[in-house]
Amino acid sequence: MFFVLRRINKAHPAVWKDPNTIQIGLGPNSVVLPELTKEQEKIIDALYSGLVDGQQEVIDSTLEAAPGETKNLIEKLQSVIDKPLPGKTPYGDWQQLAFAEIARASLDYQVNGEMVLAERWQRNVHIDQLDKAGMLFAKALLASGVGTVVTHDDGLVLATDLGELGYPKEFLGKSRFESLQLELSKLSLPITKKQRLASLTYKPDKSLKVSFALVIGHLALRPTTYSRWLNRDVNHLSITFNLDSVEVSPVVIPGVTPCLNCFQEYKVDEDNSWPVMASQLVDLPRVRDDSAALLTAIGLATRSVLRQLDESAGFVHSGDTDAEFRHGYRFDYATGTVTRTVYELHKLCSCQEPKLDLGND
Repeated sequence: MFFVLRRINKAHPAVWKDPNTIQIGLGPNSVVLPELTKEQEKIIDALYSGLVDGQQEVIDSTLEAAPGETKNLIEKLQSVIDKPLPGKTPYGDWQQLAFAEIARASLDYQVNGEMVLAERWQRNVHIDQLDKAGMLFAKALLASGVGTVVTHDDGLVLATDLGELGYPKEFLGKSRFESLQLELSKLSLPITKKQRLASLTYKPDKSLKVSFALVIGHLALRPTTYSRWLNRDVNHLSITFNLDSVEVSPVVIPGVTPCLNCFQEYKVDEDNSWPVMASQLVDLPRVRDDSAALLTAIGLATRSVLRQLDESAGFVHSGDTDAEFRHGYRFDYATGTVTRTVYELHKLCSCQEPKLDLGND
């Protein structure tokens, strides 16, 4: 599979001739663009990073530019754009579906979006359960360029896991892990020898490092599912489906931010019988992930995970210097209101104390 990258040669500087006119390059090959709009200015910024053929319409739509604006600018700037040599992508036919991911990464970080996806390709994200929510989250991460989804789930597909957003009915009673493998084999994912879904049920390769972990709960979280990652210094977050809302926790950075146990301790402060209640709730059927709640939660959580992975790789969003992306979300079913949430350290929690190096397998 080949792609063509359109990129302004960085040797050609952008120089303002007046507040509304910009010149790209110096000398006979320079291009002067009068009456430059804000949208055109952003397109030029993106072209300095590079755009793959097929992204033009996505850029126009994202920047709310006039249809065909990106294509027109590329034509005007031909004399300062690097000669478009076809390159080969490691993603196979999937590259045809990755334009939106590349475009978003380019706009978020003002770099070539393929650089961002190349870094994501090296990351492994753990999902504790491959139920309906876990399955959908795995697909979202893989579609976003994450290299491998890993899990300890050795359970079977339940009736609550079936449906249009879950597993086909013929997988009922079969291994969740093997069923998801079969489902992924039908998708337009990268053609590669890299294992996209890996089980940690058996002793894993020592070289495998978990980059991020996701914990999913209904009404309550099982403490062992998140304490594992806190003790191993692995960044993580949780999704909890409640009766009146769905919550995506803030990103937990062990030893740096408040943790999920801090949140649980505050729940105990509100009701000292919470631990007893929670121990009963965690084993109830997982039936609170209706389609609207599920899609909302997966979308918000995916964005949080990707931003944290990208920042860990050195890509920082210029529009979020305070790292607000790490805040959590609470989506209210009744009103549709999305509220950003933050956790506070709890005096009874030991999450800020030094941890032993236990590895993260």
